[in-house]
Amino acid sequence: MRDIRQWLGLIGLVVILGLLSTACGGGATPTSEPTDTPEPSPTTAEETPEEAVEETPEEAVEETPEEAEETEEPTEEPTDTPTPTITPTPSPTPNVEVEGEFLVNGSSVVFPITQNVNENFQDLFPNVEVTVGVSGALAGFERFCNGETAINNAHRPISDDEAESCEENGVEWLELLIAYDAIAVVTNPENDFITCLTVDELQTVWEPEAEDEITSWEQVRDSFPDEPIVLYGPSPDRGVFDFFTGVIVGTQGMARQDYERITEEDPLQEMPGDLGTLAFFDYADYERHPDLVNLVAIDAGDGCVEPNLETIRSGEYVLSRPLYIYVNAGMLEDDEAVAAFVNYYLSDEGLAAVDEANYVRAGDDVYERDREIVDEVITGRTFSAEATEEPTEEPTEEPTEEPTEEPTEEPTEEPTEEPTEEPPTNTPTPEPTDTPEPTPTETPTED
Repeated sequence: MRDIRQWLGLIGLVVILGLLSTACGGGATPTSEPTDTPEPSPTTAEETPEEAVEETPEEAVEETPEEAEETEEPTEEPTDTPTPTITPTPSPTPNVEVEGEFLVNGSSVVFPITQNVNENFQDLFPNVEVTVGVSGALAGFERFCNGETAINNAHRPISDDEAESCEENGVEWLELLIAYDAIAVVTNPENDFITCLTVDELQTVWEPEAEDEITSWEQVRDSFPDEPIVLYGPSPDRGVFDFFTGVIVGTQGMARQDYERITEEDPLQEMPGDLGTLAFFDYADYERHPDLVNLVAIDAGDGCVEPNLETIRSGEYVLSRPLYIYVNAGMLEDDEAVAAFVNYYLSDEGLAAVDEANYVRAGDDVYERDREIVDEVITGRTFSAEATEEPTEEPTEEPTEEPTEEPTEEPTEEPTEEPTEEPPTNTPTPEPTDTPEPTPTETPTED
């Protein structure tokens, strides 16, 4: 009996040990059961790292884009900002297929702008050949109205006679305002006695007769000190020199020669520190270094006016003038090369040539009007209508009414009766009158 009890005890012990080993994970069968219910911790402990590795990137990828979206919003905004600057650059690229050739001529004053436009245009339109020449405004309009050129550069509006010539030859034209030419008159920054000069005072200083004669500011105005006059200006072959002397002295290219020449690169740096220094150059040069000199206002009869964008564009400042290009309307419509050039001229890239040539840009409203004129092919005067009609009508009416009624009848009767008896008196009179008048009139206007 005792042996039987011992065996039963051993068997029970074995069973208990088996149960305990099963509970602790021993055996192949129990491993599958605890995986489902009680033992997710150990089994998942092995699988969790795998799931964690898989889930973590997924969660990270899901969270990261959400954070990235918040970060991308500011990233997209700065990306949009430079886009307008880059957009116009590729736009002309398809126009490389445009082919053709044409001529541009006219004023030497506008030439630097158009030439700069052409150089950049040739890079974008290699199959278009544009020849930009200079013959002066007068000769340029003659060629333009004869249909020889597609575009004419002009530092003045087209005259009524020139417009009539174009009409007679069947040439319709567009008038585009491109820029303004302006001159700054400046003094030494330490000079506190010259703030404004009249046109007459400037003429006193710069006319040819002033050379070696007008040497002190006391000679220009009694209230000025006895300070030596030191003059600086551009060389006589510059357009700005012709413009200044034409307005101030009365004849282009005529001025005293005892002044120091300044270059185009950096005129302000070349001016000395003399208190009595007076200089003139492009207004664009002054804008680059306004703190280096004092700007002088000019009184042309209506008070002292300083140059700024408003007074230059309005014409209130006497040393300013608008610059134009005139476009043949028929060529613009029929020749894709001319159309491509004009459209590029009026683009932001093309108008950068105004700055490169040291001129003053017209306002954005002017350029919008220019583009509208080109798009709709609006012919005739647009910008110069008011400025040209008034002076043209007054001189035309006065000499026409008075000499037509009185001088026409009297000179016909009196010179008809008297000249018969005194032929030598009438013969020399008309001949010298016709010859000298046209010659001086046309020469100074050439530019």
